[in-house]
Amino acid sequence: MTSSKVSLTVLGAVLAMVSSASALPPPVPAPRTPIREQPPQPSLARMEFKRTTHDVGKIFDHEKKEFKFEFTNTGSEKLVISKVQSSCGCTASELTKKEYAPGESGAIEVTFDPKNKKGDQRRQLTIYSNDSSGREIILTVTGSVTQLVSVDPGILSMGSVPKGESAVKFITVTGRTDDFEVTRASPGNLEAFGIRVIGTEPIEELDSKGEATGVTLRRTTLEVTLKEGAKVGRVDDRITIRTNDPRRPLLSAQVVATVMGDIAVTPPRISIGRPELGETFEREFTVASRSGQPFKIKEIRFSNGPVRIEFEATPVNAEKPDTYKVWMRATAARVHPRLRQDIVIRTDVEGEEEIRIPISGVIVIRQ
Repeated sequence: MTSSKVSLTVLGAVLAMVSSASALPPPVPAPRTPIREQPPQPSLARMEFKRTTHDVGKIFDHEKKEFKFEFTNTGSEKLVISKVQSSCGCTASELTKKEYAPGESGAIEVTFDPKNKKGDQRRQLTIYSNDSSGREIILTVTGSVTQLVSVDPGILSMGSVPKGESAVKFITVTGRTDDFEVTRASPGNLEAFGIRVIGTEPIEELDSKGEATGVTLRRTTLEVTLKEGAKVGRVDDRITIRTNDPRRPLLSAQVVATVMGDIAVTPPRISIGRPELGETFEREFTVASRSGQPFKIKEIRFSNGPVRIEFEATPVNAEKPDTYKVWMRATAARVHPRLRQDIVIRTDVEGEEEIRIPISGVIVIRQ
């Protein structure tokens, strides 16, 4: 073999090696060590209160009490108060300052309003901050409230009364002044209710155990009458009561009654359950005269929305139509999370020309 041939052979081998090397994939880079995130450092602020409870003592319900919860940032970082949340009857003033340097002091100003409260009270305020404990701080306010003037009951139920009949019940209003009395009482619905001030008498105050306290109170009795002409159905009203105590000159009480008509619906309300969208279902209910007097159903209406309903009313006894069976065929037309509507029945019964039946349910999508 000549030297030129050897050189050519070596050159070919080198070229082959270069070509082979260029065909190889690039080298995989060495894995990089991930940078670890440092966990957040806990706050070094510390909100330390002189006290976390305050007792306003025994007070009357017209006496607002104002006081402070004082604190100091005993930590080594800035204290930041984000929010003060209070329960009913106990309010904190708007925070004009929310940041406190280490060693700096401040106060949470609080007002306790005992209006419409009675007896032992316990209210709380919750302080949200960057305190090093990581928890909110609870401040507690306690006290015992005595009402200057009390109304009993605050909500008077007349119960269920047949149409055309009246009912009478009583409300008492008790005050603490030597000459206390109710000067006037009036209903909002004069067509349904009447009120009469019967009189005022002295009574002994009793404590929670029923024992006499040695204090003499004065109690006025009010006579509340549901009138015979009250409309059929539920009747709600608010009574306005005026007294001669300038600290509580105006009070109110609620009165509730149900006037039962001659027409009764069974069941009194209809539930459609949880039908699926597009589902068709049926229900039945009865419309009857309590007195057994014949009557006529003129029309049954329903405002189609999430549910489309067709009705058919048939008297049980065609010769004496005092009871009807009502058949309803309904289709769930639209998804609805909380259906609340009324079926309206029109009759020829005086005072009961329109009867409403609540219908409720939930319409869901087929799974």
